[in-house]
Amino acid sequence: MKRILITALAAASLTALAAPAFAQPAPGYGGGPGYERGPGYDRSGPGFDRGRDYYGGNINQREAQIEARIDRGVQRGDITRREAWRLRSELNDIRRLERRYRFTDGHMSGWERQDLESRLDRLSRQVFRARRDEDRRYGRPGGYR
Repeated sequence: MKRILITALAAASLTALAAPAFAQPAPGYGGGPGYERGPGYDRSGPGFDRGRDYYGGNINQREAQIEARIDRGVQRGDITRREAWRLRSELNDIRRLERRYRFTDGHMSGWERQDLESRLDRLSRQVFRARRDEDRRYGRPGGYR
């Protein structure tokens, strides 16, 4: 009985020691040639988590561009004060969310970056519509709002 128990314990310990070796990626999946995603894909590579989006820009640059478009719309009378307040509030919410994403570990995951990108895309479309919706101020069609 004692011999069977010792044999079973030895087999279990060998299995536990050998399991991490089987967890290594197979050739061509991650470590070997054939499935790389190019330079800068890995978290440690250059250009990772600097806020780059699919278009080669920067999340902070996109935020600044959207803010400038809101300001231009207000100056030209295309965007009312109420619309501008709502759009700026949405932009500030996105900025707060970006800070929260970066606060956890100093980096953003791909999912977090994509979430910010989709929110910025939606806000950009809202600015586009607000500038062209014919809500005018100062005696122009649509009146002051």
